[in-house]
Amino acid sequence: MSDNMFIQKGSPFGRVPTTERDSEKTSGEDVINFFKSLIGNKIDSQSQPNIEAIRVNLVEDPEIKTPKIKTPKAVQQIGDLERGLASLPEAIPTKVDLDTVVARPTKKQIADAMREEEQEVKEYNLSGPDYPKTDEKKILSTGDETSRYYNNPSELYEGIKNNDDRIYNYIYQGISKKEWKGQDPIFDFVGYSKGLDSSAFGPAQIVYSTAEPLLKNIKNKETKNFAKKMIAAQKLFKNMYDNRKKRGKYLPEKASNTPKATGYLKDLGITREQFLDYVKEGYFLPSNHSLSKARRKKGLVTGIPLELLGDNYKENYFNLFKTVLKQKEKESKTKSLENVIQRYHGANDKTKDESYQKDVFKNLNILTKQTGGRIESDPYKRQPRFI
Repeated sequence: MSDNMFIQKGSPFGRVPTTERDSEKTSGEDVINFFKSLIGNKIDSQSQPNIEAIRVNLVEDPEIKTPKIKTPKAVQQIGDLERGLASLPEAIPTKVDLDTVVARPTKKQIADAMREEEQEVKEYNLSGPDYPKTDEKKILSTGDETSRYYNNPSELYEGIKNNDDRIYNYIYQGISKKEWKGQDPIFDFVGYSKGLDSSAFGPAQIVYSTAEPLLKNIKNKETKNFAKKMIAAQKLFKNMYDNRKKRGKYLPEKASNTPKATGYLKDLGITREQFLDYVKEGYFLPSNHSLSKARRKKGLVTGIPLELLGDNYKENYFNLFKTVLKQKEKESKTKSLENVIQRYHGANDKTKDESYQKDVFKNLNILTKQTGGRIESDPYKRQPRFI
């Protein structure tokens, strides 16, 4: 007799029980009776134990109310495991489109980016050519912090003359806050605007026409090398900026193919092909370009690739800022902080330069009034604290 008869579902051994109690009463007996019919109802004392063995090895399935063969414990555990695994939801791997992570912008994306620039240019300070920006709340470690207060702008002016790094850092932050209109200053290029003609870069928005003549004044070799690279990058940026204004596109191929561009690329230590690749990745573009903004949202660097500027780019930029501010102090006609800040702005427009200076003074927590050609602090205003 085939073993399959014992594992088939349903009730092939008699009537199907109609109630739970009937099932409990008849399920085993039906099987016993079935065996009895096979042997002609002749059951002697020797065959009785076999019937009892059959009775013991039959267990009821609570769902279908029919008997099944009792299997060894190990086999039951394997079956339970298989059923458990089968009941688990299928693990479907998430589809990852790697192109969305590393893909370069399409022509349509670049065109959309250029349309967005002019719409968002108001977010940036673009009123003058000599714009510096800042990097972080604390850009440099300039020695122990101090809780002293500056009594008046003349003290800040004296700090510039005496090369006091704490004073330079304090003014640096005040200027940077003005340049970026309260936004976090970053090492990036000026935003694009039809009415602007600038190569400004970095927290202090220094332009190459200001930085280049001062290279001879920089004694530190690392800072001088940094300045050369920054200036070279600014000139390539300016070429693309001019193309955008004249032709509606940045045209990096054209910007890097001028008679002087070879020298700029040499100063940066890259080939023309590398420069073009950098532009496709979002470097050397205005800070209000959508590709630049997309990089910043991902926490990526914009402006000039850091591998070109070096590990100490923040310190070197600050050193360059000090050189620029020191030069403006030497050029100051009234020998005052007011005049230094106005000359730093460099718009050659008295109204704009004065407005710029007043905003910087507000960032420095200085409210001043003019008294006999001398700037004095407002005695009722708390003096600025160095942070």
